[in-house]
Amino acid sequence: MSKIRYIKKYAVMSLALTLLVLAFSVSVKAKADETVAVTEIDYEKSTITVKLGSGDTELQISDSKQKTWETVTVEPVSGSVTFDISWIPVSKDYVLSLRGDKNKQAVKVKIPKQEKTLKVSYTAATGALDITGDNGRTIQWRKKNSTKWKTYNPTTFSKTLEGLVTKGGTLVFRTAPVKGNATSAGLRPGKEVSVTIKHKTAAPKVAIDDEKLTFKIDKGLEYRFCDEDGKVLDGESWKKVPGGSDILIEDLAPDVMAGSSADGKTVGIQFRVPATAKKQMSNTTTVFIPGQTRLSDEEFGSISIEYIDKSSFKLTFEKASYSDPYEYCIISAKDLKEGVTIDSFNEIHWVTVTDKRAFTVEKEKNNATEGSKIYVRKKAVRKLGVSGYTLASTYKLFKTVNYPTD
Repeated sequence: MSKIRYIKKYAVMSLALTLLVLAFSVSVKAKADETVAVTEIDYEKSTITVKLGSGDTELQISDSKQKTWETVTVEPVSGSVTFDISWIPVSKDYVLSLRGDKNKQAVKVKIPKQEKTLKVSYTAATGALDITGDNGRTIQWRKKNSTKWKTYNPTTFSKTLEGLVTKGGTLVFRTAPVKGNATSAGLRPGKEVSVTIKHKTAAPKVAIDDEKLTFKIDKGLEYRFCDEDGKVLDGESWKKVPGGSDILIEDLAPDVMAGSSADGKTVGIQFRVPATAKKQMSNTTTVFIPGQTRLSDEEFGSISIEYIDKSSFKLTFEKASYSDPYEYCIISAKDLKEGVTIDSFNEIHWVTVTDKRAFTVEKEKNNATEGSKIYVRKKAVRKLGVSGYTLASTYKLFKTVNYPTD
């Protein structure tokens, strides 16, 4: 065979092979175009979008067995049909078969069942959520009466909880849906889990026993300090109130009490009932304790004693009035011997004086025996929480009872 004839024969064979490949490609493409194809599965909207094959005008659906077919009564838009799939049960995987009305080659897509492993719990004592069973999926949440789902972020969600516990409410959680496409069926949203956040209980009542200079509060409270505007001081955290329900002011807030050379300072304190595993924390009660004042030398000097006989004496508080009351306390010699002191707040009693006129104290009637001690101070004015409230002043030993012998 000549070289020229060989070249011509080779060229003819190459052209034939090229035409055969092109024909096969066109055939495959035509076949692919004839088959319906899933383009999107939107589990949020409960819809599936299917692109029709070439020449198709309707979409038909069936189950995995494909024994009966139904025509989807939705008009195609730009060659695609979007229809509702909310009727497909969530309890198990479901195989949906799809085909065109002209091109009968079916395409199957497996709609996955709903995951039910998510568990969410809330512990009031710690104010934290415990989430398990999410299987690494994104978690979404919403309030019970809302329809808008939000992505759960554990770092920022604590602020949401803090705001919710004031009035309480119910939160709903789920694993987020993942859209499907031509190569993956995606994921349905997980089963919804509800968590109830109990509302805060009533704020505790806080009072001060102005005679004893103690807090009158329920046992088991927590407290922290705040400024005059109610803003929590830097570095402050909730602390358990020490002891029982009768707590000395000087033990809880020592800065309130006056010293030997300076009056006390006004202190803001917040109280609450702490949360437990089953009970939400309470609302907060904020009180402002005015700084205690010292009994001045002038005020102390305005008080006088005059013995009447061997069993009585007169006391006079020259500056006492209804709006500016004083107090005195007598600790008998017997009580002193038994260890009672002016600091034994549960065993002593202060008597109010609201008149500058002298009054009589009797030895037997008032337990003012020889050697008894008399203490004096300014009385508290008004009550905690009322404008103009003041604490009782510091006390001073006024006299030791020493009746005349003749």
